[in-house]
Amino acid sequence: MELRGFHITVMASLLMFSPLYAINIPGNFTIIGLFKIHEPSGDRCGTEINLESVMLAESVKWYIQQINTYAKLPFTIGFEAYETCQITGKASEATVNVLSRVLNNEKIVGLIGPEYSSETALVASMLGSAVEDRRLPQVGFSATATGLVDQKKYPSFVRVIPNDDVQVDVRL
Repeated sequence: MELRGFHITVMASLLMFSPLYAINIPGNFTIIGLFKIHEPSGDRCGTEINLESVMLAESVKWYIQQINTYAKLPFTIGFEAYETCQITGKASEATVNVLSRVLNNEKIVGLIGPEYSSETALVASMLGSAVEDRRLPQVGFSATATGLVDQKKYPSFVRVIPNDDVQVDVRL
């Protein structure tokens, strides 16, 4: 347990000095992930590590490595995790970077995240504004805002968690 915490601390600390991504697994096709990693400090990333976010990113990394190792696919899946620090500007910067790579015909097949609805809505709006044959699917795993169900506004967004309305109904 102590070693895992050390690994997460080192990975998150190194990320503070990396302008692009926290995790990079090369592959024939790439999935992008947007994760908080550090707590925000004003409009910048702070030094406090968000352990839950790092564990989410590491979980996706592990799962993709397992698929590449054991699935016997004729291709490999790549994964890049970008840090957002729950700052919409960083999420949009990463999305612009990803969209420019898609326009340059890089084999990016989808985007996971970000973790928060405010970032997710911005990213979903940007991805949905791309020409239809260049749109990337976006899978939200924790954004619960009800407005994200609008398929006209967010045509490439899907989620794997119920929205706030469903959660309220279930709790009542």
